[in-house]
Amino acid sequence: MQLAHKHGLRPFHAVGLCIRGSLAAGGDNPEAGIAPLRSGLAEMQQASYLLFYPFFLTELAAAFGTIGRFDQGLEEVAKALRFAVETDYCWFVPEILRVKAELLLRRGSENAELMEGLLRQSMGQASAQQAAYWELSAATSLAELLRNGHKNDEARDVLAPVYGRLIEGFTAPRVKRAKALLDDLA
Repeated sequence: MQLAHKHGLRPFHAVGLCIRGSLAAGGDNPEAGIAPLRSGLAEMQQASYLLFYPFFLTELAAAFGTIGRFDQGLEEVAKALRFAVETDYCWFVPEILRVKAELLLRRGSENAELMEGLLRQSMGQASAQQAAYWELSAATSLAELLRNGHKNDEARDVLAPVYGRLIEGFTAPRVKRAKALLDDLA
């Protein structure tokens, strides 16, 4: 990362900061990831290197959610969604919608219909993009929401067909989570 900065490779330095922040946010001290994510995002804007901008905004939102700052997380998700739509970077919209629903759920929103709608929209967009991993992620989150609402049959009906289409990646954490949920719903 220091070499990228030293040699004027600002976009790579920005991405490096964001990766460092994402890794910290997913570790034992999620709050430690916020500052590098913010710095990296600011550098991305200054360098006009925005390919991964919505991804890292969503990572920042998730980091805020991990430490219980849900409203700030939702603000970052709104920015990511707005940016993705305005710039036609729709490749990441399914995951942004899923993270938004997760943040609302963790914040304690009573509007299960809104969260379910976001997750179904996420699944639909992921399916249209043939993004199996993001479709599975949204289906898993939706199945968990339905299970928590005592709708086990509907939860299984949502998740089983998406999981059944997978042909690889069975060791990925989200895939394992989906499999465990399906086993629990059986």
